[in-house]
Amino acid sequence: MFNTPNWFAYTALLLWPIIVFRLFRKSSAIEGTFWAIFGGLMWLPVNVGIDLPLIPEFNKESVPAISACLACMRIAKVRILFFGKKGLAQFLLITTLFSPFITVLLNGDIYQVAGRVLPGVTLYDAISTLMTQFILFLPFILARQIFKTKEDHILLFKMLIKAGLIYSLFILLEIRLSPQLHRWVYGFFPHSFEQQMRDDGFRSVVFMSHGLRVGIFLMTAVLSAALFWKLKQRINRFSPLLVMLYLFIVQYLQKSTTALLLATASILAINFTPPKITAFMVKIILFIGLFYPILCLLQIFPHQYLINFADIFGPDRAASLAFRFNNEEVLLKHAADRLLFGWGAWGRNRVYAEDMGNEYGVTDGIWIITLGTYGLVGFISQFGLLTLPAFKAINLIKTLKSDIEIRLLLAHCLLLACILVDQLPNSSLGGWAWLLCGALLGRCEYIANNPQEKTVKQSTAMTIAPYNSTEKL
Repeated sequence: MFNTPNWFAYTALLLWPIIVFRLFRKSSAIEGTFWAIFGGLMWLPVNVGIDLPLIPEFNKESVPAISACLACMRIAKVRILFFGKKGLAQFLLITTLFSPFITVLLNGDIYQVAGRVLPGVTLYDAISTLMTQFILFLPFILARQIFKTKEDHILLFKMLIKAGLIYSLFILLEIRLSPQLHRWVYGFFPHSFEQQMRDDGFRSVVFMSHGLRVGIFLMTAVLSAALFWKLKQRINRFSPLLVMLYLFIVQYLQKSTTALLLATASILAINFTPPKITAFMVKIILFIGLFYPILCLLQIFPHQYLINFADIFGPDRAASLAFRFNNEEVLLKHAADRLLFGWGAWGRNRVYAEDMGNEYGVTDGIWIITLGTYGLVGFISQFGLLTLPAFKAINLIKTLKSDIEIRLLLAHCLLLACILVDQLPNSSLGGWAWLLCGALLGRCEYIANNPQEKTVKQSTAMTIAPYNSTEKL
């Protein structure tokens, strides 16, 4: 097995901007942006980059984001407001981008631990972080401004289903043959092969970094198909129920327990749970995700209960979850020493064994990475930006007159809640997730600025009439 990317891996990165520009010439800004970002997630090589001086690496995340931004401005003629209009979203975005400069000021010292000497953080690191973060949030910025109408919202869910259906063919191939496509096409395997072995079979990886990412990607398609089943709308010529069942079977075969549970919960919430209860549960999830570090610091989060629940799916699942929670506890104690603005880069946010100097455990969850590196300010600004659109949407739901629009917003809120839950133990919060986040915020802002899309707010509890088949998608 080769560990070095072949020539085609770098060629794919270099060709992607050309592909994106051609997409924009043949489709709308919404379709072009979606396929630029999700196409990069689905097809570009992992852990391959072109590193030039003074600027962030051109890789699987940055190339699609920059290409989509340039195509929006040059071809689609979209006027991009990079920080948006004044408001909480603008404040959170600016805080996320510029708080690393305060982190630099507080972490210029050399950090010595377990025989290691870790350098202080410099102004260069802050500028590099600013540029990297800005590129990461470009899909959010673009989606916020191009996703507006109900038709745009429906198109987003249709494209998620289409992406899942296309990828399912390659997923099934690797489940049968073992994860080989990334090695066959790009010359190397991007992660530990042993981690993709489950229950005498395999998780598919295709061209993503891990089987867990494929699982959460599939979850977005299952949720979208469940929404179309609820709305009784066919997906091209196919029954939405059959599409949903097919995608759910692929999800099951993928052997990603968390993603499977989230997909199951989404089907139940969209199709069999009253909207008022679904909205309430989404709010609870959002609050837990937003205040998760505080709950852990106060030792009131039910970690042991979740470990016991995971044991239902096998002792290896419970052991894996316990391992993650134990790592989080150690890392959280270290992060608490510089709680507000974090430890900065160069591995200063990690914990090292005193006897050997090696890194203690594994830093998995994006929340603990963000908290340890940029502190509570960085965490709240980033996760606040992730949850803000869902909070806005839930507040808007009671004012809408269209049942379809209510269902669309509620399903999108549930989608972000599922992504948030997945990010507590994992770190796959890439441009694709920020695109979905920005799309919901853009839709909410459009509704708020167009009174004809709303009705007078009722004083009674939120109720939704049965779906009206005369209302067209």
